Amino acid sequence: MAQRAKYFEQEKLDVVIVPGNATDNPLEVLRKGGADVAVSTLRSAIAFANGGHRVTNVAQIHQSSPILLICRASSGIAEASDILGKKIGVSGGGDVQILDALVRALSPEGSSVIKVPRDGTGRSLIDGDAACISGVTFNELLRVENAGIDAADLLLIYPDTYGVVDFGDGLYVRTERLDSPEFRAQLVGLLRALAKGWRDARKNPSLAVSQTLERNPTLERQFQSQALEQVLDLIPTNSFGLLQLEQLDRLADNKAQDGSKASIPNEVWTHRVWNEWQQSEGLAKAITPATQHALNQVARYPVFLWMVNIGTLLFALGGALLAIDRGYNFWGRLLVAAIPALGGAAVRDLMIGGSRLPYYFIADPTLPLAILAIVVVSSVLVAVYPSCVKSPRYRVVMFVANVIGSAVIATNGAIVALNAHVPWVWVPVFAAISCAGGGLLLDVVTNKHPGAFRGGLFEDEERGVLSGVTLLVFLWGANQLESPGLLVYSGVIAAVVLNMAVLLQKDALLKYYPKWLSASKDNSVES
Repeated sequence: MAQRAKYFEQEKLDVVIVPGNATDNPLEVLRKGGADVAVSTLRSAIAFANGGHRVTNVAQIHQSSPILLICRASSGIAEASDILGKKIGVSGGGDVQILDALVRALSPEGSSVIKVPRDGTGRSLIDGDAACISGVTFNELLRVENAGIDAADLLLIYPDTYGVVDFGDGLYVRTERLDSPEFRAQLVGLLRALAKGWRDARKNPSLAVSQTLERNPTLERQFQSQALEQVLDLIPTNSFGLLQLEQLDRLADNKAQDGSKASIPNEVWTHRVWNEWQQSEGLAKAITPATQHALNQVARYPVFLWMVNIGTLLFALGGALLAIDRGYNFWGRLLVAAIPALGGAAVRDLMIGGSRLPYYFIADPTLPLAILAIVVVSSVLVAVYPSCVKSPRYRVVMFVANVIGSAVIATNGAIVALNAHVPWVWVPVFAAISCAGGGLLLDVVTNKHPGAFRGGLFEDEERGVLSGVTLLVFLWGANQLESPGLLVYSGVIAAVVLNMAVLLQKDALLKYYPKWLSASKDNSVES
C-alpha cells in the first residue's frame, strides 16, 4: 500500500521487498548485506545477538504476539498441561523457543513434548499427525478453521497467558549502521511511509488485498481478507512502531524465571529512530517513552510508595491532633484528619481527570481506613496521656515527619502528573497542589485565612513547585539517553532532598527572597 501511494518515493527512498522463505533467517540475510532492513522477532534477534551478531530493533510493528498453540481436544488436549508428552508440530523458527518456555512454565519438574516438523498449511493438525501445532493467528489458525474442524474440537493456547512473553514482527538493522545520521534519516522516512501504508490498509482493506493479489495472483482473496483482519488487530492506530518497554521487562522477567542464560543485550533495541520520527512530525512529548517507563517504575517501587503513604498518614495525624486541640467531636476529627491527608491529591486528580478518576482512595479504601485508625488511636492516646502532644520529643518527631512527608508527597504529585501525560508546564503546579492543597482546604473548613496565601516563606506550595521543576530538569537530561533509568532515579531523589533542604535552611534563605513577594511584614499566619 505504501508503494502504491508512492509514499517511499516521497521520502526519496527506493524500496525493494525481498521475499522470505522457510529456510533463510532474515537476520542472517541482514548480516551478510543482503538487505538493509529485516523483518524478524525480538526473541530471534536476542538469540542472534547472543551468538555474537549485532542487530537492533528500530521499530516494533506488531504490538502483541500472534503466536499460539492450536490443539485438538480429540487428540486428548483438554487443558494446556495436557500437551506434555504429546506430539507438537513446529516450524523450527522462533516458535520452538516459545514452546520450550511454555513447557517450562507448565512443567517445572522437567516434562517435555515431542517436536515434529510442520509446514504453514496446518495439515499436520488437520490430518491428526500432531496433537497441536504452533502457528499464528493470521495463517495456521485460519487454515485450520477454514478446513472445517469443529470449534468444539479446538483448544487455543496463548503462551502469554502462562507468562511466556513474545513480540511479533519488528524491523531490524545492523547496529553499527545506526551511527550514520543519513541512514537514520532513511529509517525515519521508511517508518513514516510504512505508517501511512498501514493507515491506508486499515481504511481500505479491499484495496490492500487487491494489491497483495497483484504481487502474487496464486493467493486466495478470501483468505487474504481474513489474514489482514487478524494482522490489523496486532498493529495499533497510535504509537505505531514503538517497542513497549513494559513488554521488554516482562520478557526479561520471563527469562529469569525460565533460568535462561540468554541475556537481553541493551543494543538489541533502540527508540532513537522512533523518537526522531516523532520529532520530525512535531509529535514528540515532553518526556520520551524510555524516560516515561523509568518514571513509571519509580512510581511502583514499594519503598517510594511506603514513603508516600507514611507522609500522607502523618499529615492525617497532624490534622487529628489539631481537631482534638480545638475540641471537635469524633466526626470533626475524622474530617480534619482526612482533608490534609487526601485533599491535595483529590484536587490534583480532579483537575487531571481521566485515569485518575475515581479517586485512588475510593478504589482502594485502605488509606481511609488507616486514617480512621489514626483518629481513633490519637483520640484514645490524648485522652489517656494529655501531655504527650506537648513533649519536645513529639514535636521533633512531627517536624521530621513533616519535612520528609511534604517533600515526598510533592515529588509524587509531579510524578503522577507526568504519568498522566499532562503538559509539562502544569507539573510544578500539581506538585504544589499535592502537598499544600489539603492544608488550604483545611483552613477553609476551619474558618481560617488560607495559610498558603499568608504563610511564611518557602512553605509547602513553594517547595512543591521547586520539586516539580527539579524533576523536570533531570528528566530533560534523561530524554537524551537511551537508558535513562539512573538519571530519572537521581531526579526523584534530588527533588525530595532539595525540598527538605530548603525547609531545613529556610531561615538562612530568607535574605534571598524578594521582600515585595512576602505575605505580610512578619510573614505570619493568623491564628
